[in-house]
Amino acid sequence: MKSSPLLTVTKISMEIEHSARASGKTTRMIEWLSKDERRILLTYSHREENRLKQLYPEYANRIVDWESYVRSVKSGGSFFAREKHKVGVDNADYLLEKVLGTFVDKATFNIDAPIELRETPDTKNT
Repeated sequence: MKSSPLLTVTKISMEIEHSARASGKTTRMIEWLSKDERRILLTYSHREENRLKQLYPEYANRIVDWESYVRSVKSGGSFFAREKHKVGVDNADYLLEKVLGTFVDKATFNIDAPIELRETPDTKNT
């Protein structure tokens, strides 16, 4: 972790999987979910959340739609605290489209780069 007087930068690695529709990506995400109880899976819609919960009831408490996740985090909900969970996103392209309200023609991703910026406790409110 690198520190500056104003920000703390945390390096986080993100694994990206890409393949054609109906090629087993969601199944592989469920396998990823099953290997660690701290993992949660975000979906692009409430309907998709419910569909996956019906298919995989044993993981129902760790599958959540992105809007519910954001509401929980913004309200200070501790259940989905980033320190406690590892977050996976199924169909990230759909989620990005939903968040932006438009189709995304091209995107880049930083696989291993500083992506989380936070104020350090000693510099808050200065």
